[in-house]
Amino acid sequence: MQTPTIDASTEARWEQLTARLADEMARGFSLTRIAIEAGLSAQRSHLSNTQPADRLRAWTVDPEAMRFNRNAGELAPAEEIEQKLEKWFSELDAERATQTAPAAAQFI
Repeated sequence: MQTPTIDASTEARWEQLTARLADEMARGFSLTRIAIEAGLSAQRSHLSNTQPADRLRAWTVDPEAMRFNRNAGELAPAEEIEQKLEKWFSELDAERATQTAPAAAQFI
């Protein structure tokens, strides 16, 4: 039985997000803070309770990780993480743009 592989666009998205994650960590954000700020929640099952930072860490290791969903109609954990990171990065970019815009405007 072959293991499922992801398509090129999914892998490119994962690479882009993990690179951005590394950039934000280089700026001083911890993995725990990123997980909290992005709105990731713990994943609970009858056997374990996986904390948000641990979910994020597991996702960063392998682009094919966490790409299954257990219940119909739910996002796969990787897709949830990616959507929340994209939203948080977008909000972070907008916040940074408003902080630097007034300083740049004085040179125009």
